[in-house]
Amino acid sequence: MNRWLLVLLLAFSFFAKAQETDDLFKGITLCIKKPIDTLNYLKKIETDKTLYVGKSLSYLLNNMTQIEPKTIWKIPKHGIRKLVSESVFSFNKKSPFIYKHIVSLIITWNEPIPYSDVEYYEQKNHFIFTNEERHFYGSKIIKDIKVYR
Repeated sequence: MNRWLLVLLLAFSFFAKAQETDDLFKGITLCIKKPIDTLNYLKKIETDKTLYVGKSLSYLLNNMTQIEPKTIWKIPKHGIRKLVSESVFSFNKKSPFIYKHIVSLIITWNEPIPYSDVEYYEQKNHFIFTNEERHFYGSKIIKDIKVYR
């Protein structure tokens, strides 16, 4: 008889705990954000590049609502190392030059940027795209946009 009473008490205890747990989560809605497909998102920007060519980088960044660049890397102008003609924007903190399969957005600038100006921010922020870089590059005019993986 004592065994049955113990079993009944355990079952009742479990049922009461289950009810208590259900009440805790009542009214909570789970919102799971779907991960973004970076390559397709950036390819769409590349396809629509006519919207951005001739405009400032800040215009492009303001329209990039789903992701933001994490790092920025310089590409010197061919034959003139004192000028930067292109910048590579990466959307994770890994180098696009070392790791394979990194999706990168390459911006060709309308006017080359002095190498020393770009190098200052690279050394200061270690290639991380901070608000300082956003401000510095924000007024630069886009000549072309390419996406690489």
